[in-house]
Amino acid sequence: MTEVIARGQDRELGGVERLFAWNHDLGGATHVVAAQIGGPVEVEHLKIAMQRVQRRHPVLTARIVERAGRWWLALDGAEAPVVVERDERPWGELFEAQIHTRFEAAQGPLWGIKITGEAEEPWLVMSLHHAVEDGRSTLTILGELLEDCRRLRAGLELEAAAPGRVWPAVESMLGGRLTWRVKLRFLFREIGRLLIKPTALVEVEAPFEARRTRCGFRRLGEAATGSLVARCRAEGTTVQGALSAAMLLAMAGRLDRGRPVWMSCDANVDMRGWCEPAAPVEAVGMMIGSVSWAFKVEKSMDLWGLAREVRGRLGQVIERGDPRDNMLLIDWARLTREGLERVAREGSGRQQAVFVSNLGRGELKAEGPLATRQFYYSAGQHGMGASLWVGALTVGGCLNLTFSWAEPLVSAASAEAMIEDVLVKLGG
Repeated sequence: MTEVIARGQDRELGGVERLFAWNHDLGGATHVVAAQIGGPVEVEHLKIAMQRVQRRHPVLTARIVERAGRWWLALDGAEAPVVVERDERPWGELFEAQIHTRFEAAQGPLWGIKITGEAEEPWLVMSLHHAVEDGRSTLTILGELLEDCRRLRAGLELEAAAPGRVWPAVESMLGGRLTWRVKLRFLFREIGRLLIKPTALVEVEAPFEARRTRCGFRRLGEAATGSLVARCRAEGTTVQGALSAAMLLAMAGRLDRGRPVWMSCDANVDMRGWCEPAAPVEAVGMMIGSVSWAFKVEKSMDLWGLAREVRGRLGQVIERGDPRDNMLLIDWARLTREGLERVAREGSGRQQAVFVSNLGRGELKAEGPLATRQFYYSAGQHGMGASLWVGALTVGGCLNLTFSWAEPLVSAASAEAMIEDVLVKLGG
């Protein structure tokens, strides 16, 4: 039975939330979204819309506080201030700067928006504390913001924003139970990973303080996106599979070991459907898990064969319930901030070779007033992360890709070369 959290009732952070809170506290996990909007956005309209979004999703009013070594969502039930500012920097530069800007978590608020670019097609650059929301949440937040702004722009009356709920920690809402077969399977998996020691690209070792997340933004036009989707269907795979395979092959080419190498490929999984009862897709909170595989990759491998293998592995772990079991197996009480910091500093914090976060098509309006023209998103990779990370969302039939990496672990030249290699492979 899912716990009910009343407005104004504090609750302790769950395990996943603590990981993101600690990473943020170290300076490594601000989540940033940049969306180009078709039509002028009034600052006062946006402030009203943000207040209404906070009423519907009160976790956005929270603060994060430490009490006697335990971390809490402080939910005062009061109206939280909203932060909307104009900024003259180009949106890409602003995007990267916001990734490295930390929130004062104990004071709040834990999100804000900057507006930049041309008045007729402005960019909204939204920064959020990653402990209180995930990628799927940003689609809900932006969609509701723009819908309220449309109504205000048209002079229409706004209905009262219905007070929403604060959801419990995702791992406490999961159904299912662990059997000895599940535990044994995961034990063998971990033994296998220790034996093969997957490789990640690290060109230059650097301490945590010397790393910086860099981003590259790419947009496939409607025709190119349509061709990619059609080719994936014909080849018996998905865009997720093709993107993962292309990134693995691009990195294998960069490593150029002269032999096949084991590399890890990770993906986000929305856990809302794994909850009992299922949480609605519009629920705002940190509700993601992840899955990971290791592949033996050689740079001359066939892209589509590898893409089919990725799709098959993903389908298999989803069918087995691995994302849920992953969370149930972790002893969250044993995780510490000191342990997380140690992981971030050892091996330059590279846990994966490539990571694909695919939000699919989303539900953002791509036509009409205040339509979403483009949408890019990323969290910091300079603390812990992948050698090459990508966030994908299709808007208006066009695939929007945000590639991220940490310099100097991976140089800008290497990252850009891998990105171009990925795009060539997907278009070939």
